[in-house]
Amino acid sequence: MELKLLIEHLRHGGQIALKSDQQCALGVIATSANPIVSKDPGFTTNSWVCYMASDVMLDNFVGHLPEVGYELLEASENSVDIETQLKGRIHDDFATKEGFIKIRIAKSEALARLIRQLRSPLAVKNIEERDFELVDKTHPCIQVENEDLRELDVIRFHPDASFKLYRKK
Repeated sequence: MELKLLIEHLRHGGQIALKSDQQCALGVIATSANPIVSKDPGFTTNSWVCYMASDVMLDNFVGHLPEVGYELLEASENSVDIETQLKGRIHDDFATKEGFIKIRIAKSEALARLIRQLRSPLAVKNIEERDFELVDKTHPCIQVENEDLRELDVIRFHPDASFKLYRKK
């Protein structure tokens, strides 16, 4: 499935909701300011995790990571969070005051593919599913170009790379 619609949605300040370790998480592009991040008082910097597609992306976006960090990320079948310093290319809204951020290598192939095409880490934060309602129940892939997308719209991204459009209640 083509991910161009999701990529464009994220690049224009949109959000996606994805399954992350059996929890629902909200994802926004991590390398540019997102107005939703600063407006919502429920968001706190230390609750974000930045997903990377690979070790190569990790090298490009974070500061020094000890070798054991790479080994943990590579060896684990599940997600591992490693707190490390930024190089400054990830937006400050997602880091602690000291410039640290939790990073994670995407273990889902569909999510890794999305992040690779986005060419940017994806910052995610756990959300409550009850805050959203489905706009269209019929199609596994919403035709986003035909929708009047709003600032707080969320595209729900599934592990099989299908997605649906949700709106905040």
